[in-house]
Amino acid sequence: MMFPRMLDKMRPGELEKVVWRADMPQLILALMRKRVVDRLSWNFSFRGRLIPVASPRIEDIEAVDDVSTVLIFDSLRTRADDCQARCEAITTELEKWASYFGLYFSSRFDPHSSPDVTHKAPYWYTPLVPHMQPRLQFPYLEFKTTTWRRRKVAVYSLTDLLGPEMASMLTKGPKSKYADQRCVVMKRARHNASVELLLMQLQAYIAKPGP
Repeated sequence: MMFPRMLDKMRPGELEKVVWRADMPQLILALMRKRVVDRLSWNFSFRGRLIPVASPRIEDIEAVDDVSTVLIFDSLRTRADDCQARCEAITTELEKWASYFGLYFSSRFDPHSSPDVTHKAPYWYTPLVPHMQPRLQFPYLEFKTTTWRRRKVAVYSLTDLLGPEMASMLTKGPKSKYADQRCVVMKRARHNASVELLLMQLQAYIAKPGP
């Protein structure tokens, strides 16, 4: 997973001493959040960079021109999201028992073991063990969107992306010009493309299957 240029600079035997940090997922998340906050701070520190709207609903953003991204300050989580962890635990338990029966009771699933079958199973044959459908076990990731003039645009919850504390510092901090707002629109512009890319990367990193 290391860059070839880094591997070339390592001495013989040093690669075996490389240790993968146990907190690497949290470290990556913290670094991504910091980059997003650094770039968004510029937008929040000037009036006119963002357009306040009542909500990401169609009727509230239809009159705004060049809508590219909608930033909502509150969380978009619902009660269904709170049940998602329980659903994932049940799915893991089901797969564990399916794998267990497939390992120790595979002959029960083998139709060739029936007394009515006179031929043996081919060497490549493996008994089919029932598993949950892939799209139920690994459903599509959920990305919030809204519709603006018949086109989908991304909706990002700053509280869900950055965490409540970091989102509050960004939106209600001393440099913020939008502390009294709850939702803003980021317009389509060249100087907004880089921060929108960072938002998309962060959303993809923390995205989970929908409830």
